Amino acid sequence: IKVGVIFIFLGLFIKLAIVPLHIWLPSIYKFAPINFVIFMASATNKIIFYLIFKFTYTIFGYEYIFTEIGLYKIFILLALITSIYGSIAAFYQSNRGLIAYSSIANIGYMFLMLTIGSENAIV
Repeated sequence: IKVGVIFIFLGLFIKLAIVPLHIWLPSIYKFAPINFVIFMASATNKIIFYLIFKFTYTIFGYEYIFTEIGLYKIFILLALITSIYGSIAAFYQSNRGLIAYSSIANIGYMFLMLTIGSENAIV
């Protein structure tokens, strides 16, 4: 079950564009129509965060994911790297590259709050 849980989160991280798996997002944002870019930056990320929330807190349980499997430190590290890298990379971009990397930074911030797990951070 542990390997299956890790692969589920790996697939969700690819879709979310968490930093080691973020390479696809800027190129998609640069060449896609602007309507698609806006939709990708808003709606799809929130759906994936809802899935991560459901997997972490409802289906598998917070204690199982972060204590038994030991993913807490890895998730915090990935969230911090994603938010810092996205913010720094967005500073050097223009137009759609700016949207792409600021979206990556926002994904990192949201993932950090989800990983912290306190009631105030989730709300």
